[in-house]
Order: sequence, then C-alpha cells, then structure tokens
Amino acid sequence: MCSGIDAPCKQSQINSLHWDIGQHLSNRCTSEGWGKGTVAALARLIQDRRPDWRGFSVQNLWRMKQFFEIYVGKPKLSTLLRELPWSANLHIV
Repeated sequence: MCSGIDAPCKQSQINSLHWDIGQHLSNRCTSEGWGKGTVAALARLIQDRRPDWRGFSVQNLWRMKQFFEIYVGKPKLSTLLRELPWSANLHIV
C-alpha cells in the first residue's frame, strides 16, 4: 500500500485497477457477450454509486479493456506500463 504522497505508488495502483477492470470487461465481453449497452449500464452504475469517482465513463471503460487486451500477452511490458500515468498509456494505445 502507498503511504503519504507517493505519487508513483498511487499511479501504479490506479493502473492496476484499470488493468483489473479491463480484464473483467474483456472476459465478460468474450464469455457473456457484453457489449455497448452493458458497458454503458456499468458506467452509469458506477456514477450512481460513486458520484465522486472520476474516470469511469463508457469511453474510459472501453479504453481499460483495450489496455488489458493489448498487453495481456506481454507480462514484462505490462508491468512497466503500469508505472506510467494513465494519460501516457492512452497515448500509447
């Protein structure tokens, strides 16, 4: 866990969360046929339950899925990319 204001540690945790969400979405899209409507409903659910959370729009959820799918087969690279700010990862993707 991060203590104090350790920005790189917090960024790593945020990217790990994005990775986990992307993995979940990828798995559900494959196994259960989740599509635009389901992901949009998930984004609304997050907004309704956690209105103070930012970054969980429909577009960002799809980006999280894309982030996971691009790097899932590249463990060394995915570990390094989790250290970058999320905006830098979006530029790479």
